Amino acid sequence: MHTIAAGMLLLVCCTVCAAVDPAVLASGPLGVGGDEVLRATAFQQDGTLVVGGTIGATAPGGLTPLVVGSATAASEGAILRLSNDGRTVLSVTRVSAAVFDLAIDSADRIHVAAGAGGYLVLSSDGSTLVRSKPVGFVRRVDVGTDDRAVILRPSNTSDDSATGTGTVFLYNAAGDEVVNFAGYRNTLDVCLDSTSQTIVTIGWRQTSAFDGSSTQPVQIAYLRGSDYAGAAKWTGYDWSTDTASDRFLNKPTNNMADTRGYRVALGGDGKVYAAFECAGGNTIFRYSPFSITTTVTIVGGDKYHEWYNTAAEHKTFFARYEAATGAYLKGQRFVSRLSNGKGNAVRVKNGNIAANTLGEVFLTGASASGLPLSYEPLPAGSYTGGAFVLHMSSDFTTRRLCTRLSSGGSMEAAAIAPGRLALVGSCGATTLSVMPLQGSFGGGSSDGLAAVIALGDPSDTTPPATPTAPLVSGGTTARPTLSGVSEANAVIRIFDGGIQVATVFADGSGAWSWTPASDLTPGEHHFTVIAQDATGNASGASPAVTTTAPSSTGGGSSGSSSSAGGGGCGVGGGSAVWLMLLVAAFAWCVPKRNGLR
Repeated sequence: MHTIAAGMLLLVCCTVCAAVDPAVLASGPLGVGGDEVLRATAFQQDGTLVVGGTIGATAPGGLTPLVVGSATAASEGAILRLSNDGRTVLSVTRVSAAVFDLAIDSADRIHVAAGAGGYLVLSSDGSTLVRSKPVGFVRRVDVGTDDRAVILRPSNTSDDSATGTGTVFLYNAAGDEVVNFAGYRNTLDVCLDSTSQTIVTIGWRQTSAFDGSSTQPVQIAYLRGSDYAGAAKWTGYDWSTDTASDRFLNKPTNNMADTRGYRVALGGDGKVYAAFECAGGNTIFRYSPFSITTTVTIVGGDKYHEWYNTAAEHKTFFARYEAATGAYLKGQRFVSRLSNGKGNAVRVKNGNIAANTLGEVFLTGASASGLPLSYEPLPAGSYTGGAFVLHMSSDFTTRRLCTRLSSGGSMEAAAIAPGRLALVGSCGATTLSVMPLQGSFGGGSSDGLAAVIALGDPSDTTPPATPTAPLVSGGTTARPTLSGVSEANAVIRIFDGGIQVATVFADGSGAWSWTPASDLTPGEHHFTVIAQDATGNASGASPAVTTTAPSSTGGGSSGSSSSAGGGGCGVGGGSAVWLMLLVAAFAWCVPKRNGLR
């Protein structure tokens, strides 16, 4: 297992990339063995980060776990509440079965899709089981602004892609069941729009269609809206295989590329966002969801958003729709590229999609090699795929961020709050690590992954003021303490003789400080600092201050530490849940209460 130190440049990729540097606050393993993974995350209104998944019989933060229902302290399912900076475990709640999804309501109660444990609602602090609905295996959950909750119970629990029709349950704010109704085709996800009182499901079906020369198997995606009584309001795509039908799949041309609908979410802007996979380029998404002969505009762009020189590798299509009607508003393609220019797979099967109040899209999942990485935290020359996140502008034209935090695994869920974009999933052998909550890995076949990445307001082009010369404690010392005041929450880059040696973070009042973790090399050291905001705007360098490290200390390599960042993680065999928290100002993004599902 490689552990990669933070403090590298983050490039926000438009068509042309610009430098932005993430602020890494915490990261580390959680777990003691087995197939451990974090699958769900959300922020509470006070900024507390809630994470759910399977972490084994460990005690994060050294806390005695809270136990609800039939769970024990050793149960596999866990809900963790972390401080806003990700460094402190506030509570650990054990539930009897693995956690697959979660959502937060207006009272900050935690709604949990607990697999075989059914549907659970916990108090805001995770200490009390508010209600339990033992309706069978529950895989997905969402909560609307009216505090109604919707859950999805798959018909087939052994295959998370071929789930069968499943059953959708709607509950009112008091927890009473309003209705339950059969899903449609293979139903893979569900979300709730309280404004239009629409329950949206997504999935696909296996069928066969005449392609002009013979009848061949094909998979066809759908997107569907139902009312609060369970009656269908609209169904998009899901084309007919009857050659005489006006809705015949291949009526305009060959549309035999397999398609599946995997994830759907209500964005912070009130629109529906859906993520699909396509095995081929001749897809149904070239046409309106309601007319197979009416073409729609797909944004497109550079080679990562066009599907030329591709074959049957899985590619991703994502789009924005009206919740009430299913009307198509905007769509975009995404594919990785090998060095020879051929397309490579980008999958959302174990990923997700969401959008903030601006309509900017966050897509997560797993990619094969060839991502258009704007921020690469892993070793040069390593495999350029893995657990990824793609952040697109609201018009789908600009990659604000594309990165992977592990060369393996998948990014399964995300959540937003002011200053925070949280990500969770699973990871492979090469993973970014910063300031671990747990000092070593457990054993097992897979690790978990979580991260919070700082993103700023893209309209902000004003750099912070140039810092004054930092104050220094100790003119002749091997470990001087530098301190100063800058813009609130700024990233402070510390340089010794022009070489960056540390990164720290100003607090809410702009104060910061830094002391080397080990003795400086003997001789003079000339320190300067640069302040950088979350968008990446950097100040000029401060005037230099000089300190002298005496030779009598025995020397030692220059190191860095601070109360706000840096550090590495010990490496051991086996698996654990990685928690990575990269944080800075993201205040322009009003949080969606249930996070990014």
